[in-house]
Amino acid sequence: MSDVRIELRYFARVRELLGRRADTRTFPAGTTIADIWQSLSEECPSLAGLTWKPSVNQEYATPETVLHDGDEVVFIPPVSGGTASLAIDPPTHRSMICIRFVGRDQR
Repeated sequence: MSDVRIELRYFARVRELLGRRADTRTFPAGTTIADIWQSLSEECPSLAGLTWKPSVNQEYATPETVLHDGDEVVFIPPVSGGTASLAIDPPTHRSMICIRFVGRDQR
């Protein structure tokens, strides 16, 4: 089995703690989202316990999702509130994720 190259995007607190917006990393074939989060948590222990929802190629995923070469993974923080678990159960239907950046009022 060969390695897979994964694009990682970070937002909100994850971005703040890691000090970067994105990474491109190589992982062994068969790597899951949970494996990547574990790797990031070992690099930055402050990530442990954060709530997030994974997305792969702009679709909600689960931590057990196996990644493929060229996949883009995003760790989405809760918009409001959240749970104590690492990931929230995905919707029962396939959903597309649309991320829009909204500017603040300039006063």
